Amino acid sequence: MGKDFYIGWKDEAPESNKKNIKRLLITLMVIISVIAMVLVVFSKSFTTHTFEFGQEKTFSGVLYVHPFPVLKLDKGQSPYKGNDYALLVGYGKFGASTYLQGAKIPKGDLSGKRVTISGTLIYGDGKVLIELTEKEKSLLEIENTVPPSAFSEKNRATMNGEIIDPKCWFGVMKPAEGKVHKSCAIRCISGGIPPVFRMGDSGSSYNYYVLLDETGNLLREEILPYVGESIKVQGSLSEINGWPVLEIDPDLIKYQ
Repeated sequence: MGKDFYIGWKDEAPESNKKNIKRLLITLMVIISVIAMVLVVFSKSFTTHTFEFGQEKTFSGVLYVHPFPVLKLDKGQSPYKGNDYALLVGYGKFGASTYLQGAKIPKGDLSGKRVTISGTLIYGDGKVLIELTEKEKSLLEIENTVPPSAFSEKNRATMNGEIIDPKCWFGVMKPAEGKVHKSCAIRCISGGIPPVFRMGDSGSSYNYYVLLDETGNLLREEILPYVGESIKVQGSLSEINGWPVLEIDPDLIKYQ
């Protein structure tokens, strides 16, 4: 007996064709189920970082502008006990400095003054950020001048990690790391959000450092090619206004 011949315009396919198609569908269902289980087991879970979207609040404290804007919060305003230093970021993919400079309040140099702002909390891993959601209108009040900001001693270090944009990483987007987030992070850092070096891997706790050049200014265009990549950096560690910082020569960055 010859092989069954399938005629497309007939109502039913030959029995042998039915059996072959059934076997193929069962095999595909098994393969898809196995792939799904593998993805669930081995994929990274999202972070528990938080962006309190739509929940603007009022914050008060001491504002430090240089080399990146930080608000030392008054007691009881931080989501973490023991860390009252909130890194300020702008609305969208912009840094806070643009909006602080454009605020329509007679001010002069804002650094070291007590202020009241409105904004939205972003936090995770013990770090706190505040988005100036209302842009220039976020700066509500300026009071007296207080003592200057604090700097710690510098120590040399070599570390492996990844350059991230802290606004997305600490809660605004998930996932917010690696090549999948590279273009978004580049736009955020280009817009003035301070670049942060994240040291560590998913199997251990992370450490975070705001990246400065060797003269103490924020890095931006120089480090854009390395954003979202596994890299090695070397430089001087210290702390400025409650945030760990790493001063590096971007020409010495190496891919891992």
